[in-house]
Amino acid sequence: EYRIRHDRAEEGAPQANMSIKLYASPASGKGRAETTMEIPMAGAMRMSMLTDTNTPNRIIMLNDRKRQYTVMDFNESDLAEPADNVYQVKNLGTENVRGLSCIHAQAINQDGDKFEIWTTREIPGYQEMISLYGKARHMGSDNLWQAMQEGDCAGFIVKFKIATEGMGTTMELVEVEKTTVPASMYTVPEGYEEKDGSWINSFMP
Repeated sequence: EYRIRHDRAEEGAPQANMSIKLYASPASGKGRAETTMEIPMAGAMRMSMLTDTNTPNRIIMLNDRKRQYTVMDFNESDLAEPADNVYQVKNLGTENVRGLSCIHAQAINQDGDKFEIWTTREIPGYQEMISLYGKARHMGSDNLWQAMQEGDCAGFIVKFKIATEGMGTTMELVEVEKTTVPASMYTVPEGYEEKDGSWINSFMP
């Protein structure tokens, strides 16, 4: 489980926080993400997303309240990252985060945007997870992921931090468990009705 915090620079600006529970089966290539977003003045919005590396250009959004789902198919061009989006990765050393020995890396792209990333290799099965993430185009920047591997900084992501103009975002691992989950976790539940629409509709109650 990850917690994501968005901090705005303006004094008194509302803060939007998010938690994500990720379930992944490296053997089958299937994944599930359960997202809860706390929005000031609006309350909690929830969404579940199903993925499969055998169909990397497809995402299924579940609206459990309405018992509906939306299939989103992307073209390669939609997911492809520009080739000129280049990252320089620097290994800043080893740090302890959440009781895990982590590689602390800094990545800078050609626009000068800076990312701080902490990864660990202490979590069992991290190599399988790296392979799974590498195949799932929608799970992150292809070029950044490649640069992390070339810089010998790749591992299970424990913490990720980025600062942009007016806002800072931090994602941090709060819980990890190796366990068995039913195959039904990675499929559309029986009785759900398919609906067309954008991904935001999957958040709506």
